[in-house]
Amino acid sequence: TVVLLESVEGTATEGLSRSIAWMQARPQSFGSLEDAIAWSLSSGMLTNPQSARENVPPRLVHHEEADGKESWSWRTDVSKATSCLSHCFEGLSELFVALPLPKLLVVGAVDRMDATLEAAHMQGRFRLDVVPHPGHYIHEDRPEEVAEAIAKFLLQLKQQEAAYAKIMEGRASPSSSRSPSANPKRQRVS
Repeated sequence: TVVLLESVEGTATEGLSRSIAWMQARPQSFGSLEDAIAWSLSSGMLTNPQSARENVPPRLVHHEEADGKESWSWRTDVSKATSCLSHCFEGLSELFVALPLPKLLVVGAVDRMDATLEAAHMQGRFRLDVVPHPGHYIHEDRPEEVAEAIAKFLLQLKQQEAAYAKIMEGRASPSSSRSPSANPKRQRVS
């Protein structure tokens, strides 16, 4: 089973220059955790204040200067990865669609799907769940809805497996191995 959250090749590559600019403009450090949390909300990185309070602090490293002044900097300098970003999404939609496994795509809006995903979804090659959200951190800003979408998907898979097992069990039972002529409704007419 594969779950893909808000990672759509077409949307990612189209918005790559904006993402890179955002990463490069991101402040290197903050005077306090509260400043970092406020920035994550004002910049649009996150939209849920509770999510920001829970998810921003682990991304930061605390520093205490000799003069007693404190600061917080990012644990990872994502701006150093900007040259690799374009390669992260190349072929992602085709790879996702081609996986021979049950698949769920959770997006914040339907218009974020690229042509490959739209065509594959119309063919029923994966399940789609839309959790309305404007940004990239859908799992952090809307954790309950994302968890619900995944749980619903897994429950449906379990129900399908049970139904399939029941069908297969019926085929394997001795009563189902009767010849077609033993069933009067299925007799051949010459």
